[in-house]
Amino acid sequence: MGVQFFRTGIRLFSLQMVLTSFFLLSCGGDDDVAPEQPAMRPTLPAEGAAPVRSITHWGHVIPCYDWEFSYVNGRLITGKGTLRDPLASIDRTFSYTNTLGYGPSNVSMTTSNNESVRLQLNSSGYIDKMTVNRDTYEFNYLDGRLVRWNKITFGNSLGQITQVVSGATLEYRNGDLSCIRYTKNQIEPITLTFETSDIVNRNGLLPETVSEEMGCLGFENLYYAGLLGRPTIHLVKSVTVENLYNPDKNRTTRFEYSTTTGNIDLCTYHNNGQPTSVNYNY
Repeated sequence: MGVQFFRTGIRLFSLQMVLTSFFLLSCGGDDDVAPEQPAMRPTLPAEGAAPVRSITHWGHVIPCYDWEFSYVNGRLITGKGTLRDPLASIDRTFSYTNTLGYGPSNVSMTTSNNESVRLQLNSSGYIDKMTVNRDTYEFNYLDGRLVRWNKITFGNSLGQITQVVSGATLEYRNGDLSCIRYTKNQIEPITLTFETSDIVNRNGLLPETVSEEMGCLGFENLYYAGLLGRPTIHLVKSVTVENLYNPDKNRTTRFEYSTTTGNIDLCTYHNNGQPTSVNYNY
């Protein structure tokens, strides 16, 4: 009887081990591995309308960039920027391509010229801070729109390191730009005053001629990727630039637009009396 009791105990123990192993396997396995979170999808400025795929400037331009964009699953993935400058010696002589990668709560950017870029996002998914090599950019938002930016850049010439500090505050009225106060090294205060058109900004376009004062010259692709705040509600009708210390640079630029099937495909204006145009393709 003792032997039978001993054998019965072994069978019960073995059964208990099998059940325990089954329980552990059932509770472990896939449940121990956190489900992969989907990559974030920033809201493109052209939400509900066609996103811009290329921007091309013609005529007498101020320093700016032409762009070619590509999108995958509603995200801007690559942007190729080409520098435009009225100086013939450097116009169209510099191009670079940047690629964006999206994680659950972060975005990375790599460039074809191997710059070291880091993007830090705020809780709304907009860029709060960006570093490009040694240069730093900081951005602030209100109601989802860019209201302040600051930039510190470094240059190297003949062994001398130079530092340039610039920044601006942006003001809005009813969702449209009304004023930008821009400074560079705190000695060149410039005020830009905007007049709003009655044309709805369906494609989320950046205002022309003011990328530098908006803090995104050369990386407008980040705006079109939905990472630098919401667009203006309407397109800009005119912008007046007042330079406190150099009134010879004061000017007013007036814009006209044309549309095709509801998309803004052309913007025209005069720069120093010379005709300039911008083509947008979708």
